[in-house]
Amino acid sequence: MPTNQFGSAARYSFKSGALKGLFLVAKENYYSRSSVNISGGRAATGSGFVNNPLPNGAFPFAVDGVAPYAAVPVNFTTRQTPATPNGVPDPQIVHLPDGREAIYNGGWATTDLGIGYSFKISNHTNRLQLNVKNIFNRHYTYGSGIVADPITYTCSYTLTY
Repeated sequence: MPTNQFGSAARYSFKSGALKGLFLVAKENYYSRSSVNISGGRAATGSGFVNNPLPNGAFPFAVDGVAPYAAVPVNFTTRQTPATPNGVPDPQIVHLPDGREAIYNGGWATTDLGIGYSFKISNHTNRLQLNVKNIFNRHYTYGSGIVADPITYTCSYTLTY
């Protein structure tokens, strides 16, 4: 999820004259960069782990209760199988950083515009509207690196009675 988000919208309706019933809408959204994959890391399986440094110098268990270069207590790993009855250590799983947690979606801004016309027939209000989302066809990704919608057109008709 982006750290910062900002949006603003405006609508103008013509209330009299030859353009009475016509309305214009505009919307601008901004999103700051966001993590693509909040990864649990690469899964490593074994029967015991030592808190040795990774190639970048960081320790995989940088938490209280796990000293550098010390054996990792069982409560800091995830059991893969139940304990074996013959006393053989059962496999455990630990998730190690693999670099995916440092990949980000870039920040982006999109602009949406719309135009519509509202009119009455008898006691019924009719509204016809055309919207253009991402009008500048901005290419961006969100979530897990999913490509967002390109320029999109929608037309709607609403009858209120």
